[in-house]
Amino acid sequence: MEKFLGISEVGLPVVVMIAIGMWARKTKFLSDGGVEEIKSLIVKVCLPAVLFAAFYNMRFTWKEALTLGVFALMNLAAFGLGILTCALLKIKTPVAPFMCATIEGGSIGYALFILLFGQSELYHFALFDAGGAVTQWAVIITILQLRTKGKLRASELGKSLATPVNIAILAGILCSVSGFGPYLSSTRVGNIFEGVLNFVGAPVGPVIIMTVGYGLTFSNIEWSDTLKTVLARMLVFALFMGGIVYYIVGRMYPSDPLYRFGTVLYFIMPPTYAYGVFVKGKDESAFLSAYLALYTLITIFGYIALASFVV
Repeated sequence: MEKFLGISEVGLPVVVMIAIGMWARKTKFLSDGGVEEIKSLIVKVCLPAVLFAAFYNMRFTWKEALTLGVFALMNLAAFGLGILTCALLKIKTPVAPFMCATIEGGSIGYALFILLFGQSELYHFALFDAGGAVTQWAVIITILQLRTKGKLRASELGKSLATPVNIAILAGILCSVSGFGPYLSSTRVGNIFEGVLNFVGAPVGPVIIMTVGYGLTFSNIEWSDTLKTVLARMLVFALFMGGIVYYIVGRMYPSDPLYRFGTVLYFIMPPTYAYGVFVKGKDESAFLSAYLALYTLITIFGYIALASFVV
């Protein structure tokens, strides 16, 4: 009973906020435009505050730098292996290999980690996402864009990389490496500053999960390709989580189990929701919507299972 109550304490808030989001869509309590504005506020203001606070006074060493590189390369390798896996599974949808790489950190990953471990520990997860984000935007999404545009200007690539989330992570790392962050954190002014950041970032977890629930729809699913693509991603990510990255992280941070939990959470995330902007045609859009909805639901169940090992 105690174990069940512990899991409920972590998992039930997620289920409730998803249910509220689905209710808000069904009853039209919130409009699509209103939800997009809420997302924009969270991703451009609240989440960057949380990420900067998580990084600016952390101890940044060669291990963290190596971790960034490992996850950047892993993302590329996952994309390459995804191409092979989708071919072996005879998946017809052209965008299927892209589903085998990248994760959605900003719209769900950070929120789930915060709910489980707290804002102050977010760097254990954000470090992995920051590494993956480099090749996600610079390579994988660039390839996806080239399918539509044929060519891509450097300014467009720079704009896709210069997001508030990435800027907050980079600024936090620079403050940490320079020593300014740890110094500021040790002062009274630093305590006030951190209090402001924590207050601004407080809505991140529940509000993001609510917007995820709002976007969950399961109509017009092409089950064959969708389920095979889900299997392809699971095979690719299980290989990296169990055989490569999880082993490397465990060796580099043997005394900090949160890095290992962060790795597991990273590999049960859905692919980036940003794909929706770059696919072409109604068929690809319909496939992507169904796939992301289904995989997000799988992520929630995986998160509850992970919570059972934590609480």
